[in-house]
Formats: sequence, C-alpha cells, structure tokens
Amino acid sequence: MQQDIVHLEEIVDSLPESEKRLFDAFFLQDRDMGERIVPSTFVEKALQYFKKPGETKEQTLRRVRKQIVVHTVNRWTGEQAYFNEIRTSKPGTDNSDIEKKREEVYKSVNASRKNCDFCNPKKYTTRDMQRIEKFGGLSASNAAAYTASNGLIVFREHNPLELILSDLGCAREIACEWFERTNKKNPHRVYPVIGWNCLKRAGASLDHTHMHILLAKFADEDTTKLRAASEYYRTKTHRNYFEDLYTVHEALGLGLKHGKSQAKLMVSLVPRKDKEVCIIADSIDELQEAIFDVYRCYVERLGAFAFNMTIQMPPLNKQKDWKDFPYIAKFVERGDATKMGTDIAFMELLLRTSIIGSDSFKVAQILREYIGK
Repeated sequence: MQQDIVHLEEIVDSLPESEKRLFDAFFLQDRDMGERIVPSTFVEKALQYFKKPGETKEQTLRRVRKQIVVHTVNRWTGEQAYFNEIRTSKPGTDNSDIEKKREEVYKSVNASRKNCDFCNPKKYTTRDMQRIEKFGGLSASNAAAYTASNGLIVFREHNPLELILSDLGCAREIACEWFERTNKKNPHRVYPVIGWNCLKRAGASLDHTHMHILLAKFADEDTTKLRAASEYYRTKTHRNYFEDLYTVHEALGLGLKHGKSQAKLMVSLVPRKDKEVCIIADSIDELQEAIFDVYRCYVERLGAFAFNMTIQMPPLNKQKDWKDFPYIAKFVERGDATKMGTDIAFMELLLRTSIIGSDSFKVAQILREYIGK
C-alpha cells in the first residue's frame, strides 16, 4: 500500500482494530476530488508548474484536472488541515534544489553580518536584568517587547543554520535561569514560552541567531486550548491525551521515539504549516537532543531553512490541574527562504484552517531515515 496522505483512509483501514478505533476517536477524515478544466492556453504553464520527473504530459494534466484533497480534523482541539495531492507533490526536496537554495541563503546570511546589532549584543541590545552569559551566548531583552517580560537569547553564532548541540544546551540554561529570575521578581508571571524565528522569512527582525523567551501571567491561546482539550479527553476517556495521540501517529508511521532520550516525535496529521514536527517530553532537558536532530534534519535534508520553533511548558508553580501537561516543542516550515512574499492567507489567519503543501508521510520517512543514522 502506498504510504502517503492521499491514501490515509486505506492506511487507517489496514490498522489493527484497536488502533483504528483510537484513530477514529481522535480524527475525522475526508477525501474528495475537485475537477477543473484546463484551457489549451494554460497547458504549458500547468506542465511547468506541476510535472513530476518521468511523468507524461497526459499524466500531469490528469492530476491537474482531477485534484484529490484530504481533509483532517482533530475532534478534541478542532485543529484541521487540507492536503491537496498536487501541492504535496510539488518539487522542492530534491537534493540539488536544496543545495542551490542553501548557497543563496548562506550568501544572504553572511552579508547580514555587516552592521549586525546582535554580533555586538552588549552594545546594541537592551536588557531587563544583569545579563546571563554562557559560552554560547547571552541574555538580552526585546527592545519592542511582545509582553511585559520578553527576553532574548542572543547566540554567539551569527548563522542560525550552523548551530551545534552545545549551543542549544547553552540556550536552555539561559532560558531556565531567566525564567527563574523573572518569576522571583514577578511571582504572578508563571507561564513560560521559548520561541525561535529562523530567518526573516519566518518573522525574524535580524538573521543573527536569537530566540525569544517569555513569561506571562496567563497561558497563551494555543497552550490554553491544548490543555483544555487534554483535560476533557482525560475526563471522558480516563486516558492520557498526549500518550494516545502519539500512539495514533506511531501506528500510522508518523511517530517515532528519539533513541538518545525519552522524547517522542510526531509528524502532525493536522499541521499548522508545512512539515510540522511535534516533540513531546517529560522535561525540558529531554527535549534538547531531539530538537537538535529535527533542526539539523530541517536544514540538511528537508531544505527547510526558514522555520518557527516553539517550546510550550507547564507553569512554573506546577499547578495540580497541569500535572499531565508535558513539554512540547513544535517546528513548522515558513516557506522558501530565498523568496519574498507570505506563506499565510485568510484560511490560516482568520479561519484557523491550514492549507498544506507537504505530505506528512514523506516528511516522517525523511525524519526517520535522518535520525536513524
């Protein structure tokens, strides 16, 4: 059986009955076909846009005329995504194509070293406390803050595509110490978040490697909804939402356990954006190596140079009703780093429904091969 998102229905039907029931408890799915007429004046353009290597002209035009769309919905959170076969089969992960884009991105990043404020952060960044400095970087504050408590981790390494594992270890140490100090000064601020915008295409103001650290009085919207869904699931089923969600993804071939830690990785069936990978662990320490491996797979194999990464966490005061909430890291690609434009439109921004241009099964295969090595 073909392992791709178009054949999700058949893949689910082939599962053992218990896993099929668990899938149905979590997800709704629909596969439909949209037909369109291709005028003779558009044929050559259609072939230019959508022709696969080795495919005949008629095969390509047949796929354009009859497009298969898979719609997935998480019953508990309401998250949903549309996968169009013709979008998920577009060129873009060919190694030669990745190398060409890598050269262009590196050229741009290296050019940005000139007059880069973050290359001299003690002079050209603000701070909200005594700086926390480690071998790989230091703390600063966001000059135009997201929240009242919005710090930065400014790395010594300028190029965000050239980090090593110890750089992430340094960032984790700075973040944890910053959270502790900020909470001590403002005890009512207990909800921590770490965020990474890699490159300007992903929303970074500067190319230089930096992460945001936030500590808020209230949990962010996404974390609040996820916690509410997981609590409701536990009330209704007396089971752990995150463990069962992983079990479903693992059964489909979209989940894998990280060999060096206790972390669990999932390539989402309802991704917010392309190539979404979710990492779940019991502590922030367990996330570090898994985050690094996903990051390197993004850069080296998937050609996802512009991306966002977040780490969602339970509150610092360990409230009882958050006891089952894990540490969650999420990666999403933000489009071609070599191009201008936007990767988000009204469906995602206003209707909160994702239009996906990557196949979760293909991403999972590449990730499994990369981490296995």
